[in-house]
Amino acid sequence: MPVAMAAPAQATGSRSNQDPAGEALLIIAHGDRGGGQDNRLAAEVARRMRGSGRFSHVGVAFLSGDRGIGAVAHRLRGRTVRVCPLFMSDGHYVREAIPERLGPDSQGITGDHRYAVMRPAGLNPLVARIVADIAAGAAAAAGLAAACVRLLAVAHGSSKDPASRLAAEALAGRIAAMQRFAAVDTAFLEEPPLLDARLRALPGPLVVTGLFIGEGLHGAEDMAAAVAAAGRDDLYLASPLARSQALVAPICADILATRGGPA
Repeated sequence: MPVAMAAPAQATGSRSNQDPAGEALLIIAHGDRGGGQDNRLAAEVARRMRGSGRFSHVGVAFLSGDRGIGAVAHRLRGRTVRVCPLFMSDGHYVREAIPERLGPDSQGITGDHRYAVMRPAGLNPLVARIVADIAAGAAAAAGLAAACVRLLAVAHGSSKDPASRLAAEALAGRIAAMQRFAAVDTAFLEEPPLLDARLRALPGPLVVTGLFIGEGLHGAEDMAAAVAAAGRDDLYLASPLARSQALVAPICADILATRGGPA
């Protein structure tokens, strides 16, 4: 049964020229938790997918804030709803929280919909090159060659679920294989090696980039605060990943590639 909501949420979507009984798209992000700009990536992906005319309806929903998942999903038109999670890994939010909000039978048929959950946006292999480009840009802005700096990729991590760490380590491995930086390391906010310890221990110059697909507390405030607290003049904070327009194209390509696939 649908998740009960305290107040009705509005779906943000539009009809296309296709049969409304066909396939709809639901884009799900974490939502604004204080950074104020978490929702821009979801909005841009939705805009492009509406313009593609490939879906009967396109909706955007969030785990936090307005536009709750259950209410938005209920308003979508289409027998199949393709679900695009804007998350960096297939951890708790993707495996448990999203299906719970969609309903107890969200992997099959719930009410009028059959849901098909895509791989999280952050697991697209092209994201590693985007992160590397952002970090190289931060080095260049400081007057440094990427080959002369270390890259520290920071993810959330969790003591209860290895998905975030494993995804971050895999992404860091792909960047290291590019041989663009002197070294590539990882750090986490909630499991070792912790960010604060890495900022104290690793030699510089060090470019710090966050593996957060939103710009909430972790993507903006937490990262900047940690770098400032380190008190070093050889640390360089890269622009948040969520601000990169380069993310939009691979996410949209993933969506279109899976449209009409197994539900």
